Amino acid sequence: MGVVEMKHVHEAAAYDKWFRAEIEAAIVEADDPKTKWVPNEDANNSWAIKRAELLERIGNTHSKFKTSDYDIVVDMTISV
Repeated sequence: MGVVEMKHVHEAAAYDKWFRAEIEAAIVEADDPKTKWVPNEDANNSWAIKRAELLERIGNTHSKFKTSDYDIVVDMTISV
């Protein structure tokens, strides 16, 4: 095995170690009862708003997506 191949083997091993650590940390966080969960609908709405704002900033000319392609629902309910 040459130098280049060994470099790739070491990079792959380092990535595998990093990836497994990331997965383990995610599992620990998911199992933590203090973890705050965000409903999928809320996350989708939040990102739709961000996408719409960014598309508006660039004038929507550089993207195949249009602001109207996204359903944006904003809940303005105030809980007391």
